[in-house]
Amino acid sequence: LRRRFCFTLVQPMLVTLVVMGLAAFYSARLEINELYDAELARNARIMLALMRHEVQEGEPDMDTLYERFGQVGHSYEKHIAIRMWLGEKLFYHSKSAEHFGLQHVIAGFSTKEIDGEEWRFFVLPDPDSGLTVEAAENYHIRQDIIHKIVVSIFLPALVLLLVVPPIFWMGLRLGIRPLVRLSQEVEVRNPDDLKPIAEGKTPQEILPLTRAINQLLAKLGVALYQERRFTDLAAHELKTPLAVIKTLTQSAQRAPNQEALVPILNSLNDAADRATAMTSQLLTLARLDHEKLVEGDIALDDTCRQAAAELAPLALARGLAMEVGELPAVRLHGQADMLLLAVRNLLDNAIKYSPAGGRVQLSAAVEAGMV
Repeated sequence: LRRRFCFTLVQPMLVTLVVMGLAAFYSARLEINELYDAELARNARIMLALMRHEVQEGEPDMDTLYERFGQVGHSYEKHIAIRMWLGEKLFYHSKSAEHFGLQHVIAGFSTKEIDGEEWRFFVLPDPDSGLTVEAAENYHIRQDIIHKIVVSIFLPALVLLLVVPPIFWMGLRLGIRPLVRLSQEVEVRNPDDLKPIAEGKTPQEILPLTRAINQLLAKLGVALYQERRFTDLAAHELKTPLAVIKTLTQSAQRAPNQEALVPILNSLNDAADRATAMTSQLLTLARLDHEKLVEGDIALDDTCRQAAAELAPLALARGLAMEVGELPAVRLHGQADMLLLAVRNLLDNAIKYSPAGGRVQLSAAVEAGMV
């Protein structure tokens, strides 16, 4: 997660840096070319204005001009050249223009390569005086300034690019510390510990996740409770049919002949079928625990007789008499399996807690609309 966030931060910064550098380079080159072209033109016009008076008084003296203009005041001046013509005669050139030769350059702005270096020229002719002034500048000056401008923009951005990711990494590490604590708290929990996670000092950004985990824990608690309840119910309900099967098996072992064994085996088969049906009902109840059970009309007397028939062998094995008393022929609205389960539990408890030689009687009555 931290690497992904850092990559997401660094990638647009890098793209922005490249785009910014390219834009700065082209913009600086355009502006500097315009500025230095204007400076060339201004220098040429100044020189022309100064030399007109000299020409009117006679041909200018080269030595005098060298004394006046030949001194170098700045290191960049060696990249600037001045030449002045009177008609076809070159009567002055700066030291940086000694290797230019005697070839004329066209009027206006132009670029010319001299001794492997590019020079930018501005030539200003004056038809009235016959003077022509050439102001030239080595492109190295412009490229050097463009380079310095781009570096001055790129260098801070590059430093920022190198410094921001570690700072962001540390800040992100501190920022996700509550998430790490939450992960550790969930990891070290006992499987039976389903208490909700405390939300006291949880940051707002992680609070929805904490609440979602708490909701999941609550659902797991309900699921575990239902699982335990189903286990208890299954153990209780299957105990009765297994006891009946065991009783019938013992009776079969004591049968004196083949004819006496047949009804016992039939009862044993019925008991096994009832145990299978009961298991299926329990599984169905487990699946439908959160769903609405299918309801319908139920015959109360038939349900009671079915429960009594299923538990009769168990009652006989314990020396109890099972009797079915008066049962009203009424129909109830509800879930048939649930009603049969309730009557069966009622009879099972009666058989379990009745003394030997006693009697278990099942009867029902309807009073004030209640069974």
